[in-house]
Amino acid sequence: MEKDLSELQGLINSHFEQRKKDEEELERLRVRIEKRKAERAEQTRIRQEKEKQRMTQERVRTRSNVMSSNHVLKNVFTERKIFQNITGYQHMVCVSIF
Repeated sequence: MEKDLSELQGLINSHFEQRKKDEEELERLRVRIEKRKAERAEQTRIRQEKEKQRMTQERVRTRSNVMSSNHVLKNVFTERKIFQNITGYQHMVCVSIF
């Protein structure tokens, strides 16, 4: 009887020790998962910020190109008008912008 009781007590103790180890391991895993989530959220935020900056730069570049094209066209049409005034007649001028 005493032997059975001590064996039972040993099983109970080993069970609770294993349970404590398992809970500690589970807590480390939870911490690791939360850390990874935070890292991924930060990476996503940085990636979105870079994409936003890239889009802004693209809009600025496109706007600059459009303004430059408009300026070139304005100069071409101004030169054409001056040429027409000088020569006294009108003719077609083909404009190609690349």
